[in-house]
Amino acid sequence: LERAEITQPGYAVEYDFVDPREVGPDLQCRKVPGLFLAGQILGTTGYEEAGALGLLAGANAALRAAGRGAFTLDRAGSYLGVMVDDLTTRGVTEPYRMFTSRAEFRLSLREDNALDRLAPLAADVGLLDQPRIDAYQQRRQRLEAADAVLDRERLRLADLPDPDVCALPPEGLTLREALRRSDVNIENVIAWRPLPELTALTSRERTALFVGVRYAGYIAREDKEIERFRRMDGISIPADFRFADLPGLSTEVCERLSRARPTTLGVASRLEGITPAAVTALLLHLRSAPV
Repeated sequence: LERAEITQPGYAVEYDFVDPREVGPDLQCRKVPGLFLAGQILGTTGYEEAGALGLLAGANAALRAAGRGAFTLDRAGSYLGVMVDDLTTRGVTEPYRMFTSRAEFRLSLREDNALDRLAPLAADVGLLDQPRIDAYQQRRQRLEAADAVLDRERLRLADLPDPDVCALPPEGLTLREALRRSDVNIENVIAWRPLPELTALTSRERTALFVGVRYAGYIAREDKEIERFRRMDGISIPADFRFADLPGLSTEVCERLSRARPTTLGVASRLEGITPAAVTALLLHLRSAPV
């Protein structure tokens, strides 16, 4: 390239793209089986979006070549799942960027639990080598041991360097109860009760343990929402389903559904312009349809 000359700076470049609704959750083209797409050709920006989609498309291409099933992610389990669902169900009108605000379950999609959410899935499809799998399993063992200690051990006034540091009842508190207080954090507990199960944790593992305890009630509430979401996504819509034959759906809704060809009721409910009444009509029909 030493003799190359720039004839025009590459700003505001326009390019053709494939409507991302033409690919499935595995990023395989619906009309060209075996062809997987990722990145700007699907209407995303470059960089992180393209890299993440490329990882998923590449994994699925390899799995298909090996005769294995597709690897897909949902909105409740990863930001990559949010991005793929947005692209494949809603399409794009401008280059897509992945914003955290696009996710409904941000409390569950945290940095500190990314390994717990995705490492087992990655290991199952061959995206993690054995040393990384071993490291993840050792991390889980440390966290499980530390979590068990929180209910077994108590924090008492005698453990504190100064009785005024933290007001405790005469019987003390379990370590889990102490961590739920606004005036106590994980580093305090480890300093006051340097138990081996706690001191063995890395800084990231301490954060994961602390967040899990401090926000347990909110996380449990969101888990129920995720369960309802996944129930909807677990109701399949046959590939040859004729939406126009379903009473109660408007012409516009039928056209949108027929064009998008959603694979599950959950996907259908997230399409633009699909009303709750239409989702209910679909649900009633799918539940009553013969298997």
